[in-house]
Amino acid sequence: MMNTAKALFAIGSLSASMVQSQESNVGGALPGMMLLGPTLLEDIHSETINTTTTMKKHTVSRDKLTPSEITVFKVLTHMEDKINSELLLSKTPANEWVESSTYRFDGLFEALKVMVQDGVAGKKFYMGDDVNTDPRYGLVNLAAFLAQSMKETIMYDACDENNWDLIDNKYPLSNACGQLGQDYGAYSCPAGEEHLSCDVDPEMRLVAATNANWYGAPAPLFCEPKDDSENGFTGYWDYTLVCNNPWADPPMTCSDYEGQQGGGFVNRAPMENRNGRSDVEGCCWWGRGVIQTTGPW
Repeated sequence: MMNTAKALFAIGSLSASMVQSQESNVGGALPGMMLLGPTLLEDIHSETINTTTTMKKHTVSRDKLTPSEITVFKVLTHMEDKINSELLLSKTPANEWVESSTYRFDGLFEALKVMVQDGVAGKKFYMGDDVNTDPRYGLVNLAAFLAQSMKETIMYDACDENNWDLIDNKYPLSNACGQLGQDYGAYSCPAGEEHLSCDVDPEMRLVAATNANWYGAPAPLFCEPKDDSENGFTGYWDYTLVCNNPWADPPMTCSDYEGQQGGGFVNRAPMENRNGRSDVEGCCWWGRGVIQTTGPW
């Protein structure tokens, strides 16, 4: 909840102030812009917008954007340092808030540029239009999106879903197929969007890019054909195993993933997830990205 609140506040204390009635704000500068300065939005409005508007190292093209959208991009570039240092924060195992190493302003800006200018499958990220020309509409929408993203992934510095569904004090490796009884590979697109889905490929091999980093945390989720797995099944992750013992003969080190401090794979017998899977064939569709898109699309 702390980071959700930060997200809504840090886009200039926008959330509460921007939804005030038009009557209470006539003739005034954007209220609540404590992070940006009270007259910043007016200053931006008064600037001449050229065909290509360059903001520090970031560039957007006017011919694909409304004036409202360009203004939102300008507001963001003015806040670049604060977005990195006060908004895009992750919580460490020591309960400290630090700048995220996965989510940075550059990535946010470039992703927004694609989704606002071009979109995907006919859908775009809303940051204002020719009717709602007030850029505060776009800023509030962005603040809400970042609040959701904080709760989903940014606070964990995660890009891929973690293995977190504990069964009998063990983490099944087949949680890659679905956690809490879900079957990620069975997800389907709604009617009319079937063309956006991908085929579930049993020969696909993939290892998640991120995982939890607490002591003994499970390794990144992975998928592979049954033939790749020992005895054709997968076991579980034991978070209590000791893997770092330099005094052992021979010395023991943790090597399943970078930064591992404890825990390890146990594949002596099959271990089912809550949906009855004890393999990871075709199970490459765990939550991915800032809002944890899940399923074969």
